[in-house]
Amino acid sequence: MTRLGREFLFLWNEMDFIKQLKGNYFTRNVQILADFFECEDPSTKRFSGFKITKRDANFESLEALSDLFIKLTSFARRGKFQPNRRDNRPRAGFVEPDAEIVKPSSIAMTKDWVKRSQQLREAIDYFGRYKQKNIVLYRFQIQLELKNSKVPYEQFQKFFGIVNKKAVRPQGFKGYLDFLYFWKENFITQDLIQDMIIILDASSLIDVPEQEDQKAKLRDIPAEFFEYMRVILNENSEIFEDQKPVLKLFPIPVMQGKVWNMPAELIIETGDKEKRAFFENRILPYFVYMEIFDVDYSDDIKNRFKRGQKS
Repeated sequence: MTRLGREFLFLWNEMDFIKQLKGNYFTRNVQILADFFECEDPSTKRFSGFKITKRDANFESLEALSDLFIKLTSFARRGKFQPNRRDNRPRAGFVEPDAEIVKPSSIAMTKDWVKRSQQLREAIDYFGRYKQKNIVLYRFQIQLELKNSKVPYEQFQKFFGIVNKKAVRPQGFKGYLDFLYFWKENFITQDLIQDMIIILDASSLIDVPEQEDQKAKLRDIPAEFFEYMRVILNENSEIFEDQKPVLKLFPIPVMQGKVWNMPAELIIETGDKEKRAFFENRILPYFVYMEIFDVDYSDDIKNRFKRGQKS
């Protein structure tokens, strides 16, 4: 069973709670899931064997799970819940419509999905340039905070543009190769959060001293990158109209789910197909497809996912 299947079974076990999540203050997707569980509640079914989470993993139970996925996908595409027609048979004389009405939200979602899928393919192709190099990924969440206001997106974006331009130079941030990030938001303060992964040459992780009597040591990348950004921030105060935002940098797991149990860095060596696949099949899709989540942001940012643009 896939991870998606296990996640669905977890939600199924939380059915009683999810059915209560109704009302306009919940997102459309949550409301669809609540309506879906209301209809598919095993307690309303005629057969007790319908409780799929209590059954062995055999062909019959997996087929039942697959049917539920198909139903839920159908509901999501329509933008609303539609009961099973077999449970709601039409009266005699009822004429089935020739065409299904597709909501504009469904059309927009389909177009956005196609766009993000193309974006993912391009990202995988772009980062493929590092397959023959030992690299390490570091993930941070970066914030710029002002006391009585928020740093506008345009200023934050311009600041990082300078950081990236300087870092990639031969005399820039040692080992720096590339980046990818997604613009998130602190929904309490409405401050922007730059959820970022920087890519470094793995050979740069150890500081080799010039003096023979000194020992080599492992670099503290989060502390170094914070200090590197802080210096650039102080040198470019005009970006923020001479205000002085406070820089914050928090290392977070490369993938945050408890199932991964990962640190804030991931080393991918040349020829390590498993970790390379994890990067392409887990990490990149996470950052790319966050764009289609049903979230109300305070900043109108056209493309929240960004990556390097080396030719």
